[in-house]
Amino acid sequence: MDHPRFTPSERRIIPLLAQALPSGQIAQRLGVPVDTVRSHRGNIQRKFDVSGPAELTRAAILHVEVQGCCSPPAEDASDQND
Repeated sequence: MDHPRFTPSERRIIPLLAQALPSGQIAQRLGVPVDTVRSHRGNIQRKFDVSGPAELTRAAILHVEVQGCCSPPAEDASDQND
């Protein structure tokens, strides 16, 4: 099976997609604009060759489980004080 190649930014987003987080929450966690997350999300969806958010979440979950890649970014300690 041929596995898609993901950019470092896409690899940071995949585990958050596996958690079924919306783009706005992913953007907030990573400190990037929501449009950036939406762009990466679209690229990941194309690379997984899936359509729709449910299929994308499922593909992300399987990718994280099988590949063992992409641990979610640690939450910043400052986030816990908000």
